[in-house]
Amino acid sequence: MAAYAPVNFQSTLTGAMQLVNAALQTACCQGLYGTAATRANGFAPGTVAQQLFGNGNAAVTVGGSLLTSTFVSAGPVAPVALTLGTPSPLVNVAVFINTSQLVNDTWDTAITLLHELGHVYNDVPSSGGSQISRGLSDFNGANDNLIVQDCLINKPTQ
Repeated sequence: MAAYAPVNFQSTLTGAMQLVNAALQTACCQGLYGTAATRANGFAPGTVAQQLFGNGNAAVTVGGSLLTSTFVSAGPVAPVALTLGTPSPLVNVAVFINTSQLVNDTWDTAITLLHELGHVYNDVPSSGGSQISRGLSDFNGANDNLIVQDCLINKPTQ
């Protein structure tokens, strides 16, 4: 695996973060992440997304939990993304994004980042949780459909 995303993924990430940031300014999209109280007290989803994903690989502390993101080119057979809540005292939530499946696709990258953000919210107890759930919703597309419906109504032209 590469230590970081391919060079051409940076422009994809930049474009995706523009979509994510715009989406997370809307009340409808914000409502997928946490509660009004947690969003007002350190778990604003736009801030968490920017800290965790905005510049590529990151390690940030939010609400007393250490969150990490790692962008790697893991090839076409590896999952697009994976979020793990860990019992480790060093890292509480680790997000892995497979850039090789998302290069040049800002739309799918934005959906993936918002999707994984939901899992982060579910893995950090003080965040207020998320409507993005694990299990069947991860496999049948329900989570992504919810994100498109509440956050990304109009797919941009590429």
